[in-house]
Amino acid sequence: MMAMVQNAFANTSSSLVIAKVQGNIVDVLMPPLSPAELTLGFAGGGVTRGVMVGVAVGLGMWIFVPITLHNPLFILYHGVMASLMLALLGMIGGIWAEKFDHIAAVTNFVITPFSFLSGTFYSIEPLTETLQTVSHFNPFFYMISGFRYGFIGHADGSLTLGLVVMALFNLFLWGVTYRMFATGYRLKP
Repeated sequence: MMAMVQNAFANTSSSLVIAKVQGNIVDVLMPPLSPAELTLGFAGGGVTRGVMVGVAVGLGMWIFVPITLHNPLFILYHGVMASLMLALLGMIGGIWAEKFDHIAAVTNFVITPFSFLSGTFYSIEPLTETLQTVSHFNPFFYMISGFRYGFIGHADGSLTLGLVVMALFNLFLWGVTYRMFATGYRLKP
């Protein structure tokens, strides 16, 4: 799962930073594309890469480990929504960043902590009530919990709430990204 979403983040963030550093961001902004079309194009590329990496890793694992699917629709929904979330975060980071060190900072201080504190490597059930409450404010928690449910039939949080949180958080990130393209924030000289 983390390989899938990390690739979605890396695809969009590095594409934007490279274009800015090399000065060819103008080629992206010059065509008569609306901010919505730019957002859709970059996000679509990130989601495609994220899902393809997830499928490739899953097939590679399936050769060595029997994988059972409890609910394939949850796997599909959370795989796509997680890839979209990280693609949008990558776009926000890529637009904000002026060099690759800034993207490394986003990865180290935003993506990695949210990932590690989401229940990726453990169930949050043994945590204290306070830490469980804090975990429920982490959108990565719902991404992991729903994906886990799709495979093994166990979730640490509410499945319905997870579906809603993923959708709403992605809508929020979409709006931020759209606004950044619309205003030309750190894109136009």
